[in-house]
Amino acid sequence: MNYFSYRDENELLNIIIGLTLPRTGFPSPFYDLGYKVMAIEQSFVNGKGKTVKPDIIIANQDKSILVLFEAKSGKNAELEQLDNYYNIKSKDLINNAGFNRELFDKGFNVSYFCYKLTFIDEEKVLACENLIKSIEDKYDYPVIMFNKEDGFISLILNEYIDDELNTLFNGILEIPTDKIPGLLKFDQHTTKQEIKNEIIRNILSYILKDKLEFTIEELTSDVISPYSGFEKLIGSQTKKAIKNKVKYAMRDISKEKSDYFNWNSTQKCWEIDESLKDPNYNQLNALKNIISNGENIDGQMNIFEI
Repeated sequence: MNYFSYRDENELLNIIIGLTLPRTGFPSPFYDLGYKVMAIEQSFVNGKGKTVKPDIIIANQDKSILVLFEAKSGKNAELEQLDNYYNIKSKDLINNAGFNRELFDKGFNVSYFCYKLTFIDEEKVLACENLIKSIEDKYDYPVIMFNKEDGFISLILNEYIDDELNTLFNGILEIPTDKIPGLLKFDQHTTKQEIKNEIIRNILSYILKDKLEFTIEELTSDVISPYSGFEKLIGSQTKKAIKNKVKYAMRDISKEKSDYFNWNSTQKCWEIDESLKDPNYNQLNALKNIISNGENIDGQMNIFEI
């Protein structure tokens, strides 16, 4: 597979989130500067009555600066989206997004984050070059670029309010591409089959922990991210969309393996059959076969020592 034979906005989001957390083997300059993730895919209305949904919002309370990030992995940014971000006013962040004024007394930036290039249907796309054409001389949005091939991020257009962010990105920030954290796994664009694959992984984990009952809310949180608390940062519309996909995917799985799963309408939870407390090879293999595209989960199965 070509190194750039995919485009993945979630990877870009995970880089931003990773930069705000102290993690071994991955840089954390946002954390060092005092920035925290405040929201992920949170929708709100701007001053013109248009809905905007930044991918990630980070803030530095000490500096009183807010940054709204939009990740782009496609060909360009739509003019409507660019204009909608331009029309965000401070009062919109307070009244419609729910942030305290003290969090951005010194201002806020809308910033775009893109790949240097991607492939779309085998077509090589100079993603960042196209994005610059959309923004340059029209908007003041800082644009940072992820050069995945060479493993670095750099600021390529405009500047942040925070001079320390400009200093950070004016050089190159090295990114170990093999250690990008998988903090956020799915968004509202994730397909039901991708959700099904992750549900099976979580069910295997539940079985390991002798957890034979789970609610849709619990499963949705685990599907969104393996890290406790991240689901609380997700915007309500995105969370609802993922929850609906989890709900219908779980119904499909239960139809495929009706002897393994039962919906308890009284307790409002799914029950895993007692026979899976000590699963045999055939049972585990049956769960594994639900996962599409032959994805390898043998590592997870091996821990059952079958």
